[in-house]
Amino acid sequence: MNICHNCKKTLNLTSKINRSDSCQYCLSELKVCLNCKFYEPNYFNECIESEAEYVKVKDCANFCEYFKFQLSSNKHEEEKDINNIKNQLENLFKI
Repeated sequence: MNICHNCKKTLNLTSKINRSDSCQYCLSELKVCLNCKFYEPNYFNECIESEAEYVKVKDCANFCEYFKFQLSSNKHEEEKDINNIKNQLENLFKI
């Protein structure tokens, strides 16, 4: 599920994101660091992809070759979901 960083609405994306693509709801640019799965404010250059070039403005379209759309608006929610699934599996296979 792809979610716009600006309006937080779910997007129906069927193809690769191009630099000129925008959100169908708020018209915000989509190929921006804030929508990328590699964006992490606590990392150097705010990106966990070590090969990516520095992008100064995180909410404007850029030419980053490593861009991959983040599948959720909140990475912490994804981590909670993963931990929940792991706990369920551990409970399922307990003897």
